[in-house]
Amino acid sequence: MVKVVYKPGDLVFAKVRGYAPWPAKITDIKDKGPKAKFHVFFYGTYESAILKHNELYPFNNANLREFVNKNHFRKNYTKGIADLLTNPDLAPGPKANPLPGDLDDLETIISTPGSQNATDDASSTANSNVGTPSGNVSASPMPRKPYKISDGTPTKRPAVPADPQKAMSAPTPGRRQSQRSSKDEPNTLTSPTQAFSTPQTSSRSGRVIKQKRFGYEDGASNKQEAGSNVMRADSQIDDPRKIWVKRKSTGDMIEISLDKEKPAVWQSERHKLSWNMAAAHNAMKLKKAVELGQFIPEELIQELKAKTELTEEEKQDLRRAAQLKIRREKLAWLRREDEMLETDFKIKKALQFQNPDIEEGVKLLQKLLQLEVESFMLVKNPQFFDTLLKLKRYNGPKLDPKQPNPTRPEKEKRHIESIQTMADTMSKKVMALFTLKKAHTPQSFFDFIQERNAEFLEKTKNMQEQKRLLLTEMPN
Repeated sequence: MVKVVYKPGDLVFAKVRGYAPWPAKITDIKDKGPKAKFHVFFYGTYESAILKHNELYPFNNANLREFVNKNHFRKNYTKGIADLLTNPDLAPGPKANPLPGDLDDLETIISTPGSQNATDDASSTANSNVGTPSGNVSASPMPRKPYKISDGTPTKRPAVPADPQKAMSAPTPGRRQSQRSSKDEPNTLTSPTQAFSTPQTSSRSGRVIKQKRFGYEDGASNKQEAGSNVMRADSQIDDPRKIWVKRKSTGDMIEISLDKEKPAVWQSERHKLSWNMAAAHNAMKLKKAVELGQFIPEELIQELKAKTELTEEEKQDLRRAAQLKIRREKLAWLRREDEMLETDFKIKKALQFQNPDIEEGVKLLQKLLQLEVESFMLVKNPQFFDTLLKLKRYNGPKLDPKQPNPTRPEKEKRHIESIQTMADTMSKKVMALFTLKKAHTPQSFFDFIQERNAEFLEKTKNMQEQKRLLLTEMPN
């Protein structure tokens, strides 16, 4: 097998022990030959690692289909694939090398089931049917070598009842009874069940060697199995639950599902109880809001959209639903903006000049990378990008000049390098939000953001401060 040769800028799947192969970019290569160390940057999580050659996989269509089908449900996995395909230069280091031209669309891969499994199932089914007799003809039993007992006379195995309950209730033969029954046993097989039954042999002294008991043969094991069945039943999800709500204004009955966000499996009985109690509480609140017309369920919206002729009341419901959707989206936007500014403040506080907490700064930057920042958030708050520019040049706390040969600990050096890398990644991510007519350096982009901010302040100079802060887009 030809060994793949990687170079800086290659886009790959990188495998860290305990994690799935993740979309990544090779940012640097240290050493050469079998001891080469590959520095990789992971898309989606914005972390980095140093891996070996056998922990990397080429980013081709075959690996893309295999890994995405297995891991698309993992957090940030599809986000990482999308970042790699749409904006690979988000990662630090050299410019990303071009991808193969035969890659499938990400949504197509996730929505299309794997054809390999279906082919394997079909082939295995076909193979299992080959040579299978039809009608009432039964296959002849496979010949088995007989066991020997104390007198050296060969004998066949005694049959065990096919019904487990009979096997559990059948008495265990004693020593004399076992010896007598084994000698009187016929030498021919009467059914295929006897050919594959559990053997019961005797030692040289005539003592019966009892076979290992299974769950249905032992009372204690039976109890244990019953207990495990109870635990499995507790972890199962019940049938979907729905409620019917009658609107007072129109008299329509609306069916609402209560299990849309139900977990796939219960972690414990306490988890199940708490979720059901919260669902019941929310159902009562939802029922009251629907009856009063304060909330329009999604089921009703889809039903109204399917109608060709709507009454005035139904048209009003659709308008109200659209307004509620806009409010929810605006509230989510403002919450993300608030989280961005709060994280920016905490980073400045953690990396202050005196006694900085570098480790806390690394954690806050990792949290910031996961946040969905939008372009207008930067137009309103240009100081956020200024913080990123300063973090790219961050060199850590000042060393004590009184100490001879002052040096930084290795852990502190790694944290400082991580801060610089993540700040560079975040600045590239932010710059990609804008459609620019010409290429910008980080400093010239900051000047561009300040110009947009001045334009925003000019348009809103006659607006109240509270209203200006609640804007989510540039006013006309």
